[in-house]
Amino acid sequence: MHPNPRERPFLVSNAVIVCLTIATPASQPAPQAVQQSPAQLRELVAPIALYPDPLIGQILAAATYPSEVMEANQWMQQHQGLTGDVLAKEVDKQPWDPGVRAITEFPAVRTNEPESGLDG
Repeated sequence: MHPNPRERPFLVSNAVIVCLTIATPASQPAPQAVQQSPAQLRELVAPIALYPDPLIGQILAAATYPSEVMEANQWMQQHQGLTGDVLAKEVDKQPWDPGVRAITEFPAVRTNEPESGLDG
């Protein structure tokens, strides 16, 4: 049974909370999740809510490497002439996380990533 598309934002946010909880060592107190209103959650996930699930997985993986996402965006701007298989081969040569390399194929995803204010 597939979840209702309206429930997807809640499933994504719950998955992130579960991942954060699992990744926290037992010796440290678990971080407290910030409670978001349904309207805030919808606003947060609206840009990706209609993307296919595998792409959302790649976006979430890439989001853990914000400095690499910025670097990939800059690299893609400098190599705008590359397309298709040539682009894919050149991207594969880069030292970025596989999630970051994967989103280079989706310009709309990359342009939704923030360009400033990153802590990475």
